[in-house]
Amino acid sequence: MDAAGGDEALAALHLTLRTLGSRQQQQLAQLVVFPSSFEGEGAAAVLGCDESQAYGVLSVLCTHGLVQRSSATGRYTVHAPVQKATLGAADAATVQLSEVGVWCVPSYCCPGGG
Repeated sequence: MDAAGGDEALAALHLTLRTLGSRQQQQLAQLVVFPSSFEGEGAAAVLGCDESQAYGVLSVLCTHGLVQRSSATGRYTVHAPVQKATLGAADAATVQLSEVGVWCVPSYCCPGGG
């Protein structure tokens, strides 16, 4: 991908993220802790909510193209540019997606999370 294509992709990612509410942005930021694919049960653990809530979150993020679901395995992956934006994040308590302006503070990502 050339530089212009990369800029366009980043601009599209910014636009997509702006369509999400702050809670959904936080939930997405929580999910980038997975280095590869994950299941709904793992998402629920990271998000601090039950599986049905996690599947609801994953459905919304899939609809926006930020998370992908494999029809073959049923496993999820965070879209690569979002994953890449978090590389090098040093603080486990607050993950900043500096390239796309998303913040997440653990335990505040799912209703009922504690």
